[in-house]
Amino acid sequence: MKKISLLLFGSAISLLFVYSCASHQDVRPGLNNHHKVILESSNKQEGARLAIQQATRYCKKNKKSPVFTDEKQKYDGEMDESMHKTVKGIGKVASVLGVGQDADEVLGTPYKTEMSFSCE
Repeated sequence: MKKISLLLFGSAISLLFVYSCASHQDVRPGLNNHHKVILESSNKQEGARLAIQQATRYCKKNKKSPVFTDEKQKYDGEMDESMHKTVKGIGKVASVLGVGQDADEVLGTPYKTEMSFSCE
């Protein structure tokens, strides 16, 4: 029984460690409290939301909050951005109708988001 308890405790600690590392995996720590989050996403809103979440988790581990100093977002897809949005819209309709797969899976993550922040 004691062996099982130790095994469960060890598993829980390992899971907690993996989650805490993965929760801000795109944060690049910098000198003098100047950090960046750099990530790819399927749309601009998702990129901004994920970057803010990761910066918040990164700062929270030191009981601080992020203060954002710069934000850059760029479309870097294989087709032009207006065509990408059109194809994505058609894909959503097809997915709802059950005649196609999710457009995000096919189109990938063409948006690059970079946010600079400090923890205060």
